[in-house]
Amino acid sequence: MEKPRAPKGRWYMAGAAVAALALVGVVAKVSHSSLSKSKTLDEIENWGELPGMDQVIHKAQALKMDKPLRNLQDLFYDSQPEELPWIRTECVIDTVQAAAYLAQAVVFLYKAIDYDGLECPNNSPVGCAASVAGFITSITWIASYLSFAANACGQAVNNGALCAGDFTALMANFGEIATVGAAARADCDFGKNALQILTRT
Repeated sequence: MEKPRAPKGRWYMAGAAVAALALVGVVAKVSHSSLSKSKTLDEIENWGELPGMDQVIHKAQALKMDKPLRNLQDLFYDSQPEELPWIRTECVIDTVQAAAYLAQAVVFLYKAIDYDGLECPNNSPVGCAASVAGFITSITWIASYLSFAANACGQAVNNGALCAGDFTALMANFGEIATVGAAARADCDFGKNALQILTRT
């Protein structure tokens, strides 16, 4: 004896009911989130009406700053008319110093290449070391003064140029120590014939 089959319409009705329930749940969730979002926005817009907020505002207004807020206008030299002439003077001095060290670099290079008593590498090792160290030191000073000039000759403070100038000046000072350290041995030899050195051609 065969069991009676359930009509297909019943399964369709059950599936439709489940789909309708799912749709109602999604709509309720979306509407709830939008309502909570609008409520949060209303609270943000009306923050001044929160209880005790007026006391917080008065307390914040009564606070005193230890230092005034920095004005970015201070980074521009035109905002400090009394300092501008000194900054431009520094620009000129830095440029002249760079040119002077360029001339000194040429002199040290000449001494290292073709100068009796200092010529590298076959002449005097001490003189060669002094000439080469002097040339490298002069080039480093040029880089330092050009960096400082890039800051002083511009319209605003250039931190990158100041940083480069500081580091190259530090390197140049170490180069000065190397130069005078190499030259001290020859210069402090008091038994040499100074007249012969001066008249050497």
